[in-house]
Amino acid sequence: MTRALVGLGAVETRLLVLDGDDEPLDAHIDRPDAPPVAGSRAVGRVLEVDRGLDALFVEIGLDRPGLLPRKAGRDLGAGDPVPVEITRAPPPGKGARLARADGDTAGDGPVPRWLAQRDIVADILRDTDPATIAVEGSGGLAALRRRVPELADRMAAHTGAVPLFESAGVDGVFNDLLAPDVPVPGGGALRIEPVTSLTAIDVDTGGREALDASVAAAAEVARQIRLRALAGLNVVDFPTIEQREQRRRVTDTLTEALASDRVHTDISAMRASGLVELTRQRERAPLHEVLGERCGVDGGGWLPRASTVALDGLRALERAARATPAGTPRIAAAPEVVAALTGALASARADTEARLGRAIALAEEPARARDDVDARMT
Repeated sequence: MTRALVGLGAVETRLLVLDGDDEPLDAHIDRPDAPPVAGSRAVGRVLEVDRGLDALFVEIGLDRPGLLPRKAGRDLGAGDPVPVEITRAPPPGKGARLARADGDTAGDGPVPRWLAQRDIVADILRDTDPATIAVEGSGGLAALRRRVPELADRMAAHTGAVPLFESAGVDGVFNDLLAPDVPVPGGGALRIEPVTSLTAIDVDTGGREALDASVAAAAEVARQIRLRALAGLNVVDFPTIEQREQRRRVTDTLTEALASDRVHTDISAMRASGLVELTRQRERAPLHEVLGERCGVDGGGWLPRASTVALDGLRALERAARATPAGTPRIAAAPEVVAALTGALASARADTEARLGRAIALAEEPARARDDVDARMT
């Protein structure tokens, strides 16, 4: 029996769908600064017609303009309004890919403006069809029932002292989904490394026979791609398999494991060298982009966002307060993490202070690494 856990908040929404063994089937985190997902619609304004790219640059209110194929807008010129739909969520440093949408651009309101933001939480719940849906707080329950009324009778509010995800024992799942190393059931492991133009996935057989290890790894690759919302090009390096029929068994496993995924994925044939390419539609930002940002030489590494560390710190502080109720709650963190707690996440900090019944002392420590936060009662 599948079940879903949902936490709706002003600064973060979390969704986790679990199977009957409490293994994650689908996961999603949304934040106000996350880019809109595929299927969202807007009225944009044409900035430029680029004949070299055979496309139009369309301002839709994001950091970068979207790209509309010229064949969809041959009647348009610079300055014209146009209704569009996002077909590919924008990758870091790039614009969204657009299609021309039906509808009139007339009416009140500025241009650009959003017409409809796709509700990915509602779509995941409809697609996975969980038997029960636990929602953090009575306010969250009321809000989710309005968004997905057809599933309202399966929903119940979680109002315990211990937060929903922690009480269910799955609070660490999202951090687990950022880890590069993933064990494969039965032995072996995956190494998942997002780089600038693709995600590289290496299969370690762990001493197992190549075909057996590859089939088991293929099922886990499909699961991780879905859980992490990995999009674009994913290159999987399986062990070398000489026989074509055996290679087909590996790709058939990938196909079957991804059959229930609502997001389309193209799967290449497996080369004799073991390489398989999976190209998945970019419906939304992958989890590592929502929770982290590029760092290092040429942006080859990933570092947790200050907001991610700050929210983890608030959750850790509540756990510490339940273990040691007396004292002053204190968070010591890097300057950018403290800035997040006093700025964009001030409302989340205030909510935590209300639950604790006292103010949180914040200590800015410039020498502390961003991902190192000390949350305790003093």
